[in-house]
Amino acid sequence: MRRKLLAIPLALCAALAAVAVGVPAQADPIGTLACPSIPASHDPAITLIVYRVARAHNVNDKVLLSAFEAGWVESHMNNLPCGDKSSLGVFQQRWDYGWGTPEQIMDPVYATTQYVTRAIVCDSNNPGYTAGQVAQCVQRSGFPDRYDQVAAKARTLLAEAARTHAIAGGSPTDVTGDGRDDVLTFTQNGLADVYVATSTGSAFAGISAKWNDFFSIGGETASSGDVNGDGRDDIVTFAHSNTGDVYVALSNGSAFGGGQKWHDWFAPGAEIGAVGDVDGDGRDDLVAFTHNPAGDVYVALSTGTSFGPGQKWHEFFSPFGEYPAVGDVDGDGKADLITFTQGPASAADVIVARSTGTAFGAAQKWHDLFAVGSELPRVGD
Repeated sequence: MRRKLLAIPLALCAALAAVAVGVPAQADPIGTLACPSIPASHDPAITLIVYRVARAHNVNDKVLLSAFEAGWVESHMNNLPCGDKSSLGVFQQRWDYGWGTPEQIMDPVYATTQYVTRAIVCDSNNPGYTAGQVAQCVQRSGFPDRYDQVAAKARTLLAEAARTHAIAGGSPTDVTGDGRDDVLTFTQNGLADVYVATSTGSAFAGISAKWNDFFSIGGETASSGDVNGDGRDDIVTFAHSNTGDVYVALSNGSAFGGGQKWHDWFAPGAEIGAVGDVDGDGRDDLVAFTHNPAGDVYVALSTGTSFGPGQKWHEFFSPFGEYPAVGDVDGDGKADLITFTQGPASAADVIVARSTGTAFGAAQKWHDLFAVGSELPRVGD
């Protein structure tokens, strides 16, 4: 069975040990434990969660940047179980100053929600503020200039998180079932519209049509696949966050129906969600890459009306820094795992783990120089 909490890997020093989403057993429950030091580097899982939560609140670029400035200044983007006086977590929020309980503050989804909702108000009331001034408005630090001073670092972390969030995007999609792949786009803003331009075989229809008027808000991962096996691709969105919900809107060939929850705990937090028919039954299933040092891969099979429980199908594939994907690379009707290591020209490997229908096999190198560095790979037939 899928585990019930997302363990978030943190790049903490040995004295701190690894910190999970909840309050660690070794942490002082009221946060009076001072940190011996702040980790030099960020935790990629935390930056991705901050990005996703902020996008889910439809924040503007300034507020989004302010969150990364505040997170870097306060914790180097780590979910610290310690801090000055009662400070805790990625934003070093204080339970005795009304930020929530220690347990809530140590949940990075909750902590980011608290930060961005207050930052939105600060920005609205002070439109001339810089991102750093918005951060100061929220944090009320004794050193107000330090947020703007780390703007360059914050932008680098923000760009990394945005790219990681987007890696699951893009796949061949036939929404009408006519055998020709179409194009669709998710606005992922306050309107959350979904538009489709169908293929004629020589062009895409000139006028894009709205096929759904509320699906996949900002911060969610939008995907597509034929989840009910009727020959038409449907749309799927992973909510991530601390709910792990997965919603589906089925295609009728001319529009997508209303969104329906098909799973209530899959690809939470900083995990990467994907869609593919891994058991070869004609219905696309869910795949989640934990994308952390453990590198686990979970699958939830489609029943045609919902997704079943999450089960581990691989115990080490595509850790953070690599670019995971799903596709039927051997033509046996079952979707396989693919990862692009994205290294320099000397180490840009492509690794595959083929599906047996009940698990993914051992990882094997299929290419030793493809999608180098920051190139953007995609998979298709």
